[in-house]
Amino acid sequence: MDDGTFPALLKTLSDSSEEVIKHDLQLLAQISSSSEETYFKAFMVNLLELFSTDRRLLETRGSLIIRQLCLNLNTEKIYRTFAEIIEKEDVGTIISALLFYTEPDTGSGICKRHCAETQHDPDHIA
Repeated sequence: MDDGTFPALLKTLSDSSEEVIKHDLQLLAQISSSSEETYFKAFMVNLLELFSTDRRLLETRGSLIIRQLCLNLNTEKIYRTFAEIIEKEDVGTIISALLFYTEPDTGSGICKRHCAETQHDPDHIA
């Protein structure tokens, strides 16, 4: 997606409307699930880079973004990809700590619990 759509969709994650963010994430999930694996990985890398450069977004919308992705994509695939990226890329130890340890709403367990509570399959691929 070299037409500028991808950066525009990532920028939309900073919108003040939760509904806009949810629809944006649904679209990103649909594109990711119907594209090559490299697109999904690029999306995850860019999302973590966005979190590392926009701490306010991470703190205010990070949980929502991760939960919505878990509802629309394979939860395990998301967290495995995050772990691979954090291990290989320089996205910062703050991001890894916030995503996996200090933010209870963003741990992989919350996605599975949330999906179970809402009767969604956590391994569903949109």
